[in-house]
Amino acid sequence: MNSRILPWIIIIIWFIEIIYSFDFGRNSNINTAQAKSIFLIAIAYGSLILLTVLTLSFFFKIRLKSFLIAKERPVRTQAVFGLVFGTVLFMFSIFLIGPAIDYLIPSTKNEIDLSKYFNEINYLPIWLFIAIFKGGVVEELWRGFSISQFSKEYGKTGLIMAIILSSAVFGIGHLYQGYDAVVVTTIEGLVLGAIFMLRKSLLELILIHATRDILSIFLGFYLYG
Repeated sequence: MNSRILPWIIIIIWFIEIIYSFDFGRNSNINTAQAKSIFLIAIAYGSLILLTVLTLSFFFKIRLKSFLIAKERPVRTQAVFGLVFGTVLFMFSIFLIGPAIDYLIPSTKNEIDLSKYFNEINYLPIWLFIAIFKGGVVEELWRGFSISQFSKEYGKTGLIMAIILSSAVFGIGHLYQGYDAVVVTTIEGLVLGAIFMLRKSLLELILIHATRDILSIFLGFYLYG
């Protein structure tokens, strides 16, 4: 297949993600029954995106391992960087950017109160699975895949455009958590995109994102459990 059409396929998928996010964000509420569906939706979404990346890679003959690990640095170094920077991103988002955005942007009535889950220890394994599979592996695989293809076809301009667009879509995907979460996660997306641009290691992104989410989960159980 002509690789030039791949960025346009990615844009179409982003557009579908945005439509779904707005629809889900508008129709969601804070009742327990609706909130519980997040678990199943997260797993279904993650599986669909993973299948999409694998399918596109097959038809367009893309070798995912080409950007999975940066060959010029030891795997151990990349793993340590991912774990450390994930901790830094967690502290930056939760204790600095998050409170600032919360102050500037009031909560909305239809956002889901995720704290309901942090008083049930039985949910911990599910949260951890989502943090690693959907947050770490799938979302960062999709980010790295998208940025790489835009960079390949359009050079530096495509690279920057993909970082901005993927971050915006990533932020809108958290609309169900409120407008403040959209801003915070968009900023995080820009940071992750910049790291991938500079370091060319998907492994680092996966560990950064998973570490950030796992620490957030444990904080939630500490505060509400």
